[in-house]
Amino acid sequence: MPHRAPRHAPRHGAEERREILRVEHLVAETLRGLPEPLRSAADELIFVVEAGGATSGGEGDELYGLFDGVPRGERGGYGDAPARITLYALSLVADFPGDEDLAREVRRTIVHEIGHYLGLDEDDLHHRGLE
Repeated sequence: MPHRAPRHAPRHGAEERREILRVEHLVAETLRGLPEPLRSAADELIFVVEAGGATSGGEGDELYGLFDGVPRGERGGYGDAPARITLYALSLVADFPGDEDLAREVRRTIVHEIGHYLGLDEDDLHHRGLE
């Protein structure tokens, strides 16, 4: 299950691009600082930062991040498309406008979604404090 964000007002144009770049920078920093085995798992993934707009289906359930693909332990090899993690910049920035809070939540979201790639479900993530 994806990591959810509260509903917020959309942004557009240059401000939107600045926020995407801000989150892209934090993603790069986070990936460089991940410990093993998370770093090895991250090396197998594609990371994308988009403006936002994805929801988990409920009203006000905008996402911070989303894992899309086949979990590592279920991958069949040759025919599997690359797994990817998408982070939604505007959802993150709207709810965590401060630099430290945003960096912390970007890291939390990345680790949460890598957990899905490693085959953990929401209960597993909750028990490990990665919800």
